[in-house]
Amino acid sequence: MTCKHYFLIFSFSIALSTAAGQNWKNKPVPEWSEEDVKQILTDSPWTKKTPPSVERPAAKAPGSGMGGRRMGGRGGGVSRDPGAGSNGTAGGSAPTVTVRWESALPVQEAHLKSRDMNAPEIDPNYYTIAVVGLPNRVVGNDVERFENTLKGQAELKVEGRKSIRSSSARALPRDEGLVILFLFKKDLLSNKDQPISQHDGRVVFDAKIGVFKVSQSFVLQEMVYADRLEL
Repeated sequence: MTCKHYFLIFSFSIALSTAAGQNWKNKPVPEWSEEDVKQILTDSPWTKKTPPSVERPAAKAPGSGMGGRRMGGRGGGVSRDPGAGSNGTAGGSAPTVTVRWESALPVQEAHLKSRDMNAPEIDPNYYTIAVVGLPNRVVGNDVERFENTLKGQAELKVEGRKSIRSSSARALPRDEGLVILFLFKKDLLSNKDQPISQHDGRVVFDAKIGVFKVSQSFVLQEMVYADRLEL
């Protein structure tokens, strides 16, 4: 068997495996099971899990401040992890978050099917991407102020196109963790002359949320539902 034949067989096997794990794509919405809905909302082409990185403060030079006293930790840096306390989790470990295209039709249908009364409302003029799972305490005491700090802190990038920044952000504290919505104007990424399509490869989402940095890429060819690219 040649390498070329092996590659084709391997690729076909992967495609079959992926299709088998997404049976909901071949069902009408009323026939979706609880497992189908769960998969769309937790592990699908529109929903990915990723551990955010934590931005650490710059270490102070030895001998600077506090009369030359070093503040703990090797190299004279500040020992307190910024991921701990009011802006993160105990011990400084960043929780795994879910990044989900809330504006995609399958995700909206899954929320409706699950009768989720807390599902966010979607403006059809915007791509809406949710970051789910950071601690609620990240917001602090002023939700509106927190949302203002997030404006423009997220970005969508597609190769060969001009990247766009989020127009606004919303923070929704929930029992299961914080839900942050980033809104992107659709007409800035797609236009009549060159609409975004499944042939554009990948779309990358980057966001900075306080000390956390979240980055996740999505394969556009996989984000097709009912023969349409759904974002």
